[in-house]
Amino acid sequence: MNLLHKALLSIHLLYYCEYTMRLGVVTASTASLIFVVLIIALAAVAASYAGHIGDITLPEINPQAGAFLLLGFGLLASLVVMYRAHV
Repeated sequence: MNLLHKALLSIHLLYYCEYTMRLGVVTASTASLIFVVLIIALAAVAASYAGHIGDITLPEINPQAGAFLLLGFGLLASLVVMYRAHV
């Protein structure tokens, strides 16, 4: 499973967390915490592959930039989940 598939899986898990949150199975903070942990794990995977991917496609980009970008999107997505839970 490559990094793109893992990122798509994390998006799918975000919607699953939101769905279970709306059913009342988990709270909004628990759902966002699960997703943040998942994004941190994906960021670690991205950091390990970033040097290899960067050498092939984008050598001018810092290898850790993709990992931090992925982590930032994960935190933003968790805030969206918490906001949608309270609206």
